Amino acid sequence: MRRALLFLFFAMLLLLYPQGGTASGETFASVDLYIYGDPDGQLQIDEPSTSNSESVVIGDGEQSAGNTQEVGRWTTSSLYASANISGDWSGKAWISANRDVTVTLTYTLIQNDENLDSFQFAGDVGSGETVAIGGESDFSLTGIDDSPLTLLIESTWTAQPGSTPPPPPANTTITLEYGASSRDTSVSISISHVQISGGSPSNHNAGQSQVTVYLHVFDVFGVDDILGKTAGYYNMRMAPEGESLWSSTVDKVTDRGDYVEVQFIWSYEGHTLPAGEHSYTIEAGATDLLSEIEWSVNLQTTIFIEPKPDIEIDPVSSVSKTAEFGKSAIYTLSIQNTGSGDDEFIVTYDNNDEAQGWTIDIDLYDLELDAGDSENIKVTVTPPDTASDGQESPTQITVTASSDPDIYDTLTLLTTAKEPEPDWDFSVGVGKDENENYDLSCGCFVISDRAEIEITIILTNEGNQQNNYNLEAISDESPNAFSLDFNPGFVSSLPSGQSINLILTLKPRDDYSGQSTYLVVEATSSGDGRKEESEPISIMLEQSGNVVISISSPLKASQGGAITHSFQISNTNAEEAKRIYFAVSGITSNDKLAVGWITFEDKDGKLIAYPSSLLTLLPSQSVEVTLRISIPSSADIGSYNLKIWMANELNLRISDQADLDFVATQATVTEESDYLLYGVLVLILGGVLV
Repeated sequence: MRRALLFLFFAMLLLLYPQGGTASGETFASVDLYIYGDPDGQLQIDEPSTSNSESVVIGDGEQSAGNTQEVGRWTTSSLYASANISGDWSGKAWISANRDVTVTLTYTLIQNDENLDSFQFAGDVGSGETVAIGGESDFSLTGIDDSPLTLLIESTWTAQPGSTPPPPPANTTITLEYGASSRDTSVSISISHVQISGGSPSNHNAGQSQVTVYLHVFDVFGVDDILGKTAGYYNMRMAPEGESLWSSTVDKVTDRGDYVEVQFIWSYEGHTLPAGEHSYTIEAGATDLLSEIEWSVNLQTTIFIEPKPDIEIDPVSSVSKTAEFGKSAIYTLSIQNTGSGDDEFIVTYDNNDEAQGWTIDIDLYDLELDAGDSENIKVTVTPPDTASDGQESPTQITVTASSDPDIYDTLTLLTTAKEPEPDWDFSVGVGKDENENYDLSCGCFVISDRAEIEITIILTNEGNQQNNYNLEAISDESPNAFSLDFNPGFVSSLPSGQSINLILTLKPRDDYSGQSTYLVVEATSSGDGRKEESEPISIMLEQSGNVVISISSPLKASQGGAITHSFQISNTNAEEAKRIYFAVSGITSNDKLAVGWITFEDKDGKLIAYPSSLLTLLPSQSVEVTLRISIPSSADIGSYNLKIWMANELNLRISDQADLDFVATQATVTEESDYLLYGVLVLILGGVLV
């Protein structure tokens, strides 16, 4: 790729200024300040290391009890930067006493003769003991300048109940001890002690695509042993406003006495900067040695870039592909304006095999691209049927900027011709969208009231050879739940790329009582070792009728007698009325003889029978019907087990089968009838004997 040299002129705002300006996102760290020297001594961040402590008397004699006195004022040197104090602050003090006392201390932080905040804490000290007492409070957000800070300590004490002063000649004495490693009397404040600001003006090196940024890092308490002097303590990221930031490198860290100057190199190699004047966001961070946390700041600067286009071609996928004779290799290329100015770009190609029948097509030959924008183009290369197997054909793609012919990029695509191998692929699909029996909610075909349905099976030859196919539908039920018929069941010589619709007709068998099942359509091809494809089909059976026979006690009648029983039936279809009758079947041969004994009547006593006396049930209607069992006098005594169900005018079962069990008992005669018969016989026999 050739690139035009870019001589970009930057006009950069010399001032780096912070974003925001509130303390809401400010970082605070706890810093311990220790007291040293006389009561007008120093307040320092250096932790005491000596074993020799200092002290000041805060209680002298019994008469001093209950009196508040100033213990001392310890002051820092001038600070190196302004800051904010906020959050918890705490105090610690070592107290010794020669009697049992309770000591209360008041810590007040002062700057420029103004009390910033104060708090009290107390503790018990036993006779002859030296103990540390402490406490803490909340320090309201307060800004401080670079003037010294002063810690004012005040004290008062009281005797503990029941305690006595030391015996004469001793006198009650209470002291504050400090200034030693074992007597680290101090105050701890939460302060934003590290500050980062813009430094010297930034400068730009166009030839190396980089910008040098200078930042000044201050610490309220100075530089030595507080701010790092090496690159690892600092970081900076930068980008045009609104874009993702990327990192820079630390080029130099310089101790300037009151602050540390950090020099960053921010490279934009591989990035596209917007043309014109734009704001740039800077995120900088510094890790101090005192608190060992990272302090961060957001800054902004403004950069002006003279617009200049550039172009780059990148393949989205491979630049080398194989194409069968008469078929195409399609390449997707990303064309990106990697410069800073918009332009029109022209796409051209060069292929020496066009004369031999190779064809090249590009979907876009002209592109309007703003800086940073990209667009994909498709290049289609097709070898002719007359190409040789394995023949390679290079195609060179060139994209050129309209404004400057020296701004361009090229890419070569290599296409290899291949003689196609036999392909026997095919697929089997199910036509669902236009089938009124398909229910999308269950993903199944619904058979209502055992009616016959048709399903369209789509067979597609996806290979490159014509082929023959055998088709079969298989149910997972045993015995088969459906009668199945394919039309046609054999497809001969289906051309490559073509489809054929086959009709599968299925109807539930009368003895099938399931509610859901599935079928598998299998197709077997003649080519390539009898390849098989299959497609499952879910089936759901719905019935409009519902029969509820509730029998509280066994049904029975004697030979020559009759049984009547009323029960509920309903039409569960909410949209269609149903014309129904009742079918009856027996299990054993005796049961089958009893089928003819049973009749059904509606609520008006009208016979319900097929085909002339059907009962009409309105949508969602429930009615009561009566069955009558007329037991012949010649019937066998014993139990009978029958099944009854609802059927429609098409003679199709539309409900589950309900059990109907009854008992035929032996016919009996009354006792009076036996006596009358005996009397008649006596009279007759008596007349004969006379």
